Amino acid sequence: MLGFTGSSISKLNHREELLSKVPVKYHSEIEQVYDWSLDSSFDSAHAYNTKEQWEYCKKVMTNPPVIFISRRQLLAPVHKKLEVEYPKVHAEAAMCRLCDNEMAKECVISCHCSRMYCHKSCAETYLVEEDKCYVCKQYYVYESFNSAIHDCKSSTGMGARWGNMPISSLQ
Repeated sequence: MLGFTGSSISKLNHREELLSKVPVKYHSEIEQVYDWSLDSSFDSAHAYNTKEQWEYCKKVMTNPPVIFISRRQLLAPVHKKLEVEYPKVHAEAAMCRLCDNEMAKECVISCHCSRMYCHKSCAETYLVEEDKCYVCKQYYVYESFNSAIHDCKSSTGMGARWGNMPISSLQ
């Protein structure tokens, strides 16, 4: 609008240049356009040029150029309103910690510092080689079950409480 673009300094320099070139009777109009160009909502409406931005500009400005904004609003494209896209949750198959293959029947090897969910054959092979944890130096607790990992029913009769109970209380 009348060449008021860029930074505040370039707008000020352009204002001074226009005031020096036009007659005095137009100075009030130049000052008004300069004030509009300094408004951040008007400046962003020029930059984005969408119907929604011009409508927002019309509502927010203290003294908006309604005719100019209405004309620009008619020519501006409509943008799709923002919609929140939530991530899609998908379940992944349980993987054996020892052989990295998918599991159907699970076992758990527990110690004081960690748990490993694995195949029964992988767990038995591992426990033959390692009977104690190399980190906490405690014996492993071996548990086999045929249900989902989060729904483990142990042979100790503790049922689902197994996951919430500290191993130190079992000894």
